[in-house]
Amino acid sequence: MSLGGSKVKRIKSAQRLMLVSVLALAATGCSKELILDGLREDIRSPGYDVADPAAVANATEAATELDASFENQSRPISLGAGVSPASWTHRGANAQHRLPNAALSAQPAVVWKSAAGTGNKRKFRITAEPVADGGRVFAMDSLAEVSGHAIGGKALWTTDLTPPGERAGSGSGGGLALGDGKLFATTTFGELVALNPTSGEILWRQKLDAAVNGAPTVANGRVFVTTANSVAFAINTDTGRIDWRLAGVPTSVGVSGTAAPAISGNAVIFPLANGSMISVDVAKGKPTWVARVAGDRPGRGRRALQAFTGEPVVVGGTVYAANASGRAVAVNLRDGKEIWNVAEGAQGTMAVAGGSVFFVNDEAKLVRLSASSG
Repeated sequence: MSLGGSKVKRIKSAQRLMLVSVLALAATGCSKELILDGLREDIRSPGYDVADPAAVANATEAATELDASFENQSRPISLGAGVSPASWTHRGANAQHRLPNAALSAQPAVVWKSAAGTGNKRKFRITAEPVADGGRVFAMDSLAEVSGHAIGGKALWTTDLTPPGERAGSGSGGGLALGDGKLFATTTFGELVALNPTSGEILWRQKLDAAVNGAPTVANGRVFVTTANSVAFAINTDTGRIDWRLAGVPTSVGVSGTAAPAISGNAVIFPLANGSMISVDVAKGKPTWVARVAGDRPGRGRRALQAFTGEPVVVGGTVYAANASGRAVAVNLRDGKEIWNVAEGAQGTMAVAGGSVFFVNDEAKLVRLSASSG
């Protein structure tokens, strides 16, 4: 049997191509890897050559001296009388994130329990803090399901926020806020959702540019949100339409349960995932200042995480905030100029009271700083 001429040519061409490929691979295997000069450091390097005994000894001595030089101080403080808040509308209690001196029983005890969806799993975490309007408590589970509960613990309703076209149970993270007679929820599906707090009915949904890892903030007919790619939004509470948006410089890393924007008069302070705080004129949507929270805690693998985990807290003419990698700041509300800067991160909302700033830091320690000097 004989093959046609065209088929023979195709076979020979394929053989030549295979030969060229084999030769190219052989040549690649024979070439030496280009090794650049310089110090080899682990990506979690503490900032000195860990293979150098002298450098390690110096770093250990410096750390020991620093620990020895610091002593906890006992200073008097006046927090005022404890109060029983009538509502808790935001992750940080209110749109300014100024936590009240909440009164607690001398012997706290569990009053009631109510199932609120799915708990933490390996891939899914609860990041939303509960909010309350005085008669009801609202929660979000680890799979984007929101639930309403009576003050006595009775479950009132549940609503799955998974958008059409997405697989149920595939979203995790977000936050809640109450305002203008509505319950607002953010999700990592990249949506802001408005719900009827009485029935759990979805009133509207607004699709955003990217996932939202933090809670929304509601004030004066607008919902303020920041996305994981550092975009700030102002959205009308009635219609769900975007009033204005500001794009920041995106970052390739982030965390869940990030800080929510803060309101003070006609200014909204957005904590962006790229480590910047930006103050914006609420009515005009124009930036008035930008403050960069630079720095971190050296020698920690989380130093790349510049997102804010401590809400901006507005007290008087000062804004207090902290990131996840080990840096806390106080800046002037009017112009954003830095007042102080310390190597302490925050793992939640900061409490400012009695001339002090309290928070749990990035090393799971309770910290008290001077509000005026840090």
